[in-house]
Amino acid sequence: MLTSTTGYLILLIFGIFFTGLTIVMQRRRKEKMTAEQFSTAGRSVGVGLASAPSLQHGHGPQL
Repeated sequence: MLTSTTGYLILLIFGIFFTGLTIVMQRRRKEKMTAEQFSTAGRSVGVGLASAPSLQHGHGPQL
């Protein structure tokens, strides 16, 4: 069984690793990527399709 400190340390290490990996990948592409391009993995999808998961989970505008 892990202690809470060990668990949080593992999460922190994974977060730093994947943040660094994302930065390295971004710099190798040599072009800016918007948040929408990042969230859709660079695919060209409509705005509605890109925002569908947010609306599905209730994080979008209240209707």
